[in-house]
Amino acid sequence: MAAAAAAQARSAPALASQIPPPPPLPPLRPLRPLAAGVDQLPARSRAYDAAVRERDSISTTLARARADLSGASANLLDLTVREHVLSFRFALERTNLRRLDLDAARLRRVLRELVVQGYISQGRLGDALLLDPDGSKRIAASRRRELTSAVLQGQRRELARTVEALAAVSERHRRTGAELRTVRAGLVSTARRRDSAQSTIAASYLRLGAALQRVDETRRTAIVVGTDLPVVVLDAYVAAADRMAYLQPGCGIAWWALAGIGFAESGQGTDGGTQVRADGSLTRRIVGIPLNGAPGVAAIGDTDGGLLDGDPTVDRAVGPMQFIPSTWARWGVDADGDGVADPQSFYDAAATSAAYLCQSGPMRDDAGLQRGYLSYNASLPYVALVLGKARQYAAAVQVPGR
Repeated sequence: MAAAAAAQARSAPALASQIPPPPPLPPLRPLRPLAAGVDQLPARSRAYDAAVRERDSISTTLARARADLSGASANLLDLTVREHVLSFRFALERTNLRRLDLDAARLRRVLRELVVQGYISQGRLGDALLLDPDGSKRIAASRRRELTSAVLQGQRRELARTVEALAAVSERHRRTGAELRTVRAGLVSTARRRDSAQSTIAASYLRLGAALQRVDETRRTAIVVGTDLPVVVLDAYVAAADRMAYLQPGCGIAWWALAGIGFAESGQGTDGGTQVRADGSLTRRIVGIPLNGAPGVAAIGDTDGGLLDGDPTVDRAVGPMQFIPSTWARWGVDADGDGVADPQSFYDAAATSAAYLCQSGPMRDDAGLQRGYLSYNASLPYVALVLGKARQYAAAVQVPGR
């Protein structure tokens, strides 16, 4: 590797040493879009599966609330139209009731007057008959009684019709009022349903935004099905290979060639319990053993004043791809665009590894891969381990478009 002397003592992933104790984790950097094809690969983890279930649950709630809102809005429109129609009908029927009440009162008053007049006329008729020797007054009185009786009967029939009409209109008015009250109660309850749906929609959109962010973040740390690769780690390798395909087309390095190194050097960023975060950063810095000349270990004095490895006395390999500080100083790449070439960033480390390997020549076949791996670590067992694992990754994952 770039820290060839340090790696001579390694036949398995290096043990991590955190110097000094890690500070609180900084916020995640803005997440870069996943490389084309990587975003299509199936991945699983408990956190990701839970985030997907939460997103789907919120989406279902949102869909139901939107359907409720649509239904409530349509019902409100229908009920509003019915309320206007019924209100007009109710007012018209009330006017008719008042008119019929007045007509009935008038007819009753007329009937009373006719009855009274009849009694009065009959009394006068008795007196007149005593002075009517020829019967002319009797005849005239009889005609008046007949006329009065006819008028009285007519008024009674009209009053009966008016009372009947009054009862019918009164019943319609009662039913219209009951229907109007029902419609107005429906307007109130439907408005509440609409308002509840609107509140649910607003809250669901807020929750959905956070849920989608969790899905994105947890998917990046989920494991690609069939491998031990977190999605973000695979994306870092694919991005590094794409970068070199643009900068140095003749190299031909593939993402899986880098994945073999990541496995051998840090267990894909999991050395010492470290975890890779959604942005490619690590939960803890990965720092190798001191290169102090102990048995089986090369002696490399400090080259960075402890800036990268935290050790001002001797160098230590750093990051998931295990670069010694002097090699990083020469080859380090800022691939994640944060303005710093950081060996603890998977994107930076993978891009730097690709650039370092490609300086040894084309990486298109086993001979080229072995040459590059030997430049990374002058150990045949190491080369065999990395090449074998790289081929396993190539067989296990087919990134669409690559």
